[in-house]
Amino acid sequence: MKECSLFSCQVFSKLFRHYRRNSELLSWKKGIAKIGGLTPLTLRTVKLPIVSTSKCNSSNSFSGNITTNMICAGSSTGGKDACKGDSGGPLVCDGRVYGLVSWGNVCGDSRFPGVYTAVSRFRRWIDQTIYNPYSQCLKSAGLFSRED
Repeated sequence: MKECSLFSCQVFSKLFRHYRRNSELLSWKKGIAKIGGLTPLTLRTVKLPIVSTSKCNSSNSFSGNITTNMICAGSSTGGKDACKGDSGGPLVCDGRVYGLVSWGNVCGDSRFPGVYTAVSRFRRWIDQTIYNPYSQCLKSAGLFSRED
């Protein structure tokens, strides 16, 4: 797996225009395997295509409830999705975290892709949180560095 890194909103916007790119959902939870399944002991992944916001907002899907703070990803044939217990897991594309599992309608339903928080929309807050004075204390103690 490629190393995750932060990236600028401009780079994200340019990359994200290619809606057919595959992304990968990583999960420790049971959602990927099956509803009601046991929590696996190994990290699970599933490749999911990004679904355009217009398609995700169509009357056949989420009917306008998808905002600019969200990304949709899911298989057009269904059966592959994040599910209960996967919330907060990363949606990774080309070694970068594009989204975090947020919510959905029905797990694996082709009409309702998974909905992810768009990490790029919160980049400024993430940077401010990571590089706040408390983090600087950790850095001076040798517990955290900007390169991490």
